[in-house]
Amino acid sequence: MTSFAARIPVRGGIDIGLAMDIGENCPHLYGPAAVSAFDLESKVAQYPRVVVGPNIVKYLRDATNATGADLITQVNRALAAHCASLIGQDQDGAGFIHYLGDGMQKIDNSEDVRDTVRLGLEFVRDQHKLFVDRGDHKLALRYAWLRQYYEKYSPAWVQS
Repeated sequence: MTSFAARIPVRGGIDIGLAMDIGENCPHLYGPAAVSAFDLESKVAQYPRVVVGPNIVKYLRDATNATGADLITQVNRALAAHCASLIGQDQDGAGFIHYLGDGMQKIDNSEDVRDTVRLGLEFVRDQHKLFVDRGDHKLALRYAWLRQYYEKYSPAWVQS
C-alpha cells in the first residue's frame, strides 16, 4: 500500500518451506521455498502485487484449525486467522496480499492510511494512463488489472 503511495510499484511472491542459507560468503537462500517464491514472483504475479504460495495458505489453515486449549495454541490460532484475513483470492485464482481488504482495515483505518490509499489510487491511475498513451499494451494491461483492484476496494477506505 505504501509503495504505491510512494510511486514505487512492487511485485513479489512469498511462500514457506525448506530453505537454507549456505553461508556468509554467499548470503542467499536455497531450497524449495526460495524456488517457489521466485516462481510466484516471476511467473504468477504478472503485475504489481504480492502473490502468496499454497504452502502459506495451507499452513495458516492448519494453524487456524489446530486443536488445543493451551495458551500457545490459542495465540497461534488467533494470529493465523488474522494473517489469513490479509490474504485474498485474485481474479486469476492466485492468493495475494489483500492490502485493501477488511483484514487490513481492522489493523489501521486512520486518516493517514486513507491518504496513503488515495495516493496509491492516483499513482495507479496515472501509470495506467501513461502506458495506454504510450501504446505499451503489456504494461497498460497490467496496470488495468491493478487499477481494477484499487477501484473496487479503495472506496471502503477513501469514503470512511
